[in-house]
Amino acid sequence: RRHMKKAIKIYKERRDFMCKSLKEKLGDIIDFKVPEGGLAIWAQFNKKVQVSDVSAKLLKNQVALSPGKLHDITSGRKLNSTRMGFGWMNLNEAEKAIHIMEKVIRKEI
Repeated sequence: RRHMKKAIKIYKERRDFMCKSLKEKLGDIIDFKVPEGGLAIWAQFNKKVQVSDVSAKLLKNQVALSPGKLHDITSGRKLNSTRMGFGWMNLNEAEKAIHIMEKVIRKEI
C-alpha cells in the first residue's frame, strides 16, 4: 500500500507537470484533457501541425513521439493526434522534451 501511494503521487505530479507545461508552451497548437487515470495524454494537434512530420523531426532531436498512425485505425480520417506517455519520464526529462517539442513545432508553423 505504501508503494502504491508513493507511485500514485509521483505519477500525478508527472501528469500535472506535463499538462501544465504543454498548455503553457503549446496550448494554442495542442488540445487535450487532463487524464483522470492512466499514464498518457491523448493530444489533438492543430491542422497547421502534422504529427507525422513533427514526430520525424523530434526523433532527430532524441525525442520520441508517436506519429499517431497507430491510433488512427477505425475511422479512416486523419486524426492528427497522438498519445503522449508521461509515466516513464522524470520532471527534468519531461521539461527538456517539451522544450524541444516547442522549438521543433514553432519552426513548422
